Amino acid sequence: LRGEVYRFVRCPELGRKVAVDDNTHEIKTRRDLASRAKLARWLRVYAHVQLNARLMELSEEHHLPFKRCFIRSQRTRWGTCSTKGNISLNWRLIMAPPYVTDYVILHELMHTKVLNHSQKFWVLLRSICPGCQEAIQWLNANPPSELAGWI
Repeated sequence: LRGEVYRFVRCPELGRKVAVDDNTHEIKTRRDLASRAKLARWLRVYAHVQLNARLMELSEEHHLPFKRCFIRSQRTRWGTCSTKGNISLNWRLIMAPPYVTDYVILHELMHTKVLNHSQKFWVLLRSICPGCQEAIQWLNANPPSELAGWI
């Protein structure tokens, strides 16, 4: 989760809630998330909430509005932006380090302004995401298809 290893801790008192503790790197829950299917289902829901919130934050911070957000299960892409300004993000981004997630979101948000990968696009993107090269290296080393096989 977020590029870190978290462990599951059974907490019956939480009921159906799941608590993510970033300080102790624990995911506390009464649920049994040991099976891949149950874990993937929970991660997708968690990703939807977290990625949508981060997309909204970065959109407002950089004045890059978008129309709608979709959280998908793409096997070859981390994100896309349509000509209508709709952004799709791969739910597996929730497993990437935060700087990588931010880069993908900023990359797609920049496509609301420049719909191609021209020099203008990269100049504008680097102006709001100066450490993007490190994120690109992480993404190249960890394609979505690899994580798709894991969960």
